[in-house]
Amino acid sequence: MFKRLTAAACLSLLAAGCADRELPAYALPYAPDVRDRHPIVLKNELTNLDIYPTQISGLDLRQKVDLRDFARSYLPAGKTNLVVSSPYKAQAADNAAVDRFASVVVKELVSAGVPRAAIEMKKYQSFNEDRIEPVKVALVQVAAGVPHPCGDWPDDLGAGSPVVDMENLTAANFGCAHQQNLAAQMANPMDAVRPARETSPDSTQRVLMLRRYVAGEATPSKQTSGGFQDSDTSSSGSN
Repeated sequence: MFKRLTAAACLSLLAAGCADRELPAYALPYAPDVRDRHPIVLKNELTNLDIYPTQISGLDLRQKVDLRDFARSYLPAGKTNLVVSSPYKAQAADNAAVDRFASVVVKELVSAGVPRAAIEMKKYQSFNEDRIEPVKVALVQVAAGVPHPCGDWPDDLGAGSPVVDMENLTAANFGCAHQQNLAAQMANPMDAVRPARETSPDSTQRVLMLRRYVAGEATPSKQTSGGFQDSDTSSSGSN
């Protein structure tokens, strides 16, 4: 009798395992996984820099530093031409002065490493003759980030939602800032979609450490009274 009951129980378990999983009668309000709810994606990001003609001729020190920093950000990530736009004035003398200042900006970018062929010069209409209009430097680069702004709280966390409470889900905004900060720390945005190829090991350093080990010299960092000391500066001796 006991054997028949055991066999019947095993058959019922097998039948339950083969049956289709019953779908819930409701839909989840959002994806339960943070990586699906706030994915890191690649997007085009427009970066601008306004350079005002504050001096009679040339650039001041701060403007030179700003342009060189802008050039450094363009060199590894720029996917389009670097556009330098100068205002179009009604007076011919004003336009000549603006063009001279724009050429100084371009010269500074070239000296910072940007190829001249990658710089495109344009004009934009100036509607206020009394206002000092800047020379606009712009680039489009690939950036990583979440596809929506953080800080969206659709549910009342105090009262709660019956579906959220039943499924034990985290808040909708949970993990958004973490994903955005993680994307901002990536030196190469392509790391968000695929990892970089693993580089070959440093065979020279490996052979050097092996020779030190065979000779009985200290190879790892060791702790001293003043803290940790690297093996390169530590005293060596026979074991």
